[in-house]
Amino acid sequence: MAQTAVILLNYNNFDDTADCLAALEQSAYRDFQIYLVDNCSPDGSGERLLHRYGDTCRVICTNENLGYAGGNNIGLQKAYQDGCSYFCILNNDTQVHPHMLGKLVEYLQEHEDCGIVSPAIMEYNDRDTVQSTGGKIIFKTGNVDMCNRGKKYSELAPLYHPDYVGGACMVCTRKVLETVGYIPEAYFLFYEETEWCFKTRKASLDVVCWTKAQVYHKGSVSVNRIGGLSEYLMERNRMRFVCRNAALWEKLCFICYANLRAIYRGIFRDKAYLRYLKFYFDGLFNRVDKKFSFIRIAE
Repeated sequence: MAQTAVILLNYNNFDDTADCLAALEQSAYRDFQIYLVDNCSPDGSGERLLHRYGDTCRVICTNENLGYAGGNNIGLQKAYQDGCSYFCILNNDTQVHPHMLGKLVEYLQEHEDCGIVSPAIMEYNDRDTVQSTGGKIIFKTGNVDMCNRGKKYSELAPLYHPDYVGGACMVCTRKVLETVGYIPEAYFLFYEETEWCFKTRKASLDVVCWTKAQVYHKGSVSVNRIGGLSEYLMERNRMRFVCRNAALWEKLCFICYANLRAIYRGIFRDKAYLRYLKFYFDGLFNRVDKKFSFIRIAE
């Protein structure tokens, strides 16, 4: 059995997934098995992936769209059962540097106190420009600010200890799955990796960005195809994340901030006050707008 599992999630995006797999084939590190999960793509890309890659990847087709966490967890659970030691969650709209996997696995092997490590996430179309090296959680505003965005690669330090690392690419250990659990499925999309990293740090395991490894990331392709979904989930889940993880005083600060932010937008920008209040109330009471009835969440 391979030492490392690469979990790759597809939804209606065969071409990007094929490009990502082609880059993985050039990896200098070879001790890995790909778990390719199709999240019930209605465009038939799951069947195409199974036909094309079924001999080289473990292809798993779900019966419904489980979201980012649910889909990746299917692959994580299978890889864990197969005895893998390290688990790379990789977005299908990325391309890995040939030495990325090896450097991240090596870092975890040399630092037993580390639970999750991420590479420097670089812009796909400008590969010397940083997209993220992780970020900082600010519970009072619900913001999760990305670190070093827009900087050049040469400006980076080798190592960062952020509050969270981006879900486009991160590698975790078996210990994370055994002590923290799998990626929380309370969000469908956005903030799930933030909470996972937050809980990993609370379990006294480091979360780091090791910039000697790089991955090149295009961006949120699938979610942008559904009008209003990105805005809705970002604001709903901002509230949900704070409610699930912040201290009481931070929750109260955020509720005040969220209302003032909604009022500001309503008066000075796009008259979105009532819409934003609904987003926040859905997050507060763990509801999902009927407009997006396909969203699957768990507490």
